Amino acid sequence: MVSAKPLKIFLDLEDTIIKLWDDPQLVNVQAINSFLTMLAHDRPRVETISIFSFAIWDDKDRAAFVDRHIKSTVEQALNVTVDEWPSVEQMQQIIEKWSGFKFFDRMDFMQLHGKHDAFIKMCIAREQNVHCILIDDAVPHRTVVDHDRQLDIELMPVHKLIGTSAPPATKKI
Repeated sequence: MVSAKPLKIFLDLEDTIIKLWDDPQLVNVQAINSFLTMLAHDRPRVETISIFSFAIWDDKDRAAFVDRHIKSTVEQALNVTVDEWPSVEQMQQIIEKWSGFKFFDRMDFMQLHGKHDAFIKMCIAREQNVHCILIDDAVPHRTVVDHDRQLDIELMPVHKLIGTSAPPATKKI
């Protein structure tokens, strides 16, 4: 579902646009580029994206994202500018401030929210009158509408873009 509202695109890193944090080979570039082009059929092509990834743990990782040229490689591959790449620590602070709820630590935050809930809450905390789309390998295909903020939040599994079936479910033992 793509609304007529302005778009804000977010990308996960690992298994979405790069293989792994420690092995940042590009993956899914053609599928993501095709999706960005498809979104542009009745509006300007997206020129700016944000990163939303639990791989960026703290300020050290935020700096490494730039210093290791992951940011510039993603920008060049997708012909976009990456305008923000918050760390898990920053995500936690934004959601704590918005919700008034304090987490014990980053692991507590990640375990309680998971990627999709953290993204939804961060969008509600920061955005208004926009359609936010997170492209990620580990989210369900879901759209949430916040009518009070005129906000559409879409979770887009990257496997939907590349035309493959969902990865097999894993069980914790």
